[in-house]
Amino acid sequence: MQPELPDPAVTASTWANRARALANRAVCDDQEHALTVAAVQFDSATRFLNHGEVGKARDALRIASNYAGSEEAGAPRIAEAARTLLAAIPA
Repeated sequence: MQPELPDPAVTASTWANRARALANRAVCDDQEHALTVAAVQFDSATRFLNHGEVGKARDALRIASNYAGSEEAGAPRIAEAARTLLAAIPA
């Protein structure tokens, strides 16, 4: 029996909160901006998933991954979470 995966929308919302928390502790404006964009994109993915708009959710997660993984954000765990969630959502 395979373990049940968490709801992708709930997972996206959780990571949005983590990105937002990091943005609140950012060391510079560029880092704050990049992490805030990542958080907003996770929030968007949550909304899109709740409305069944998988393609838009996948786009939002790609953007979240790009911003979180940028040099400015310096948040590889958040970027990896976005990529993992993206892989878990059917195309």
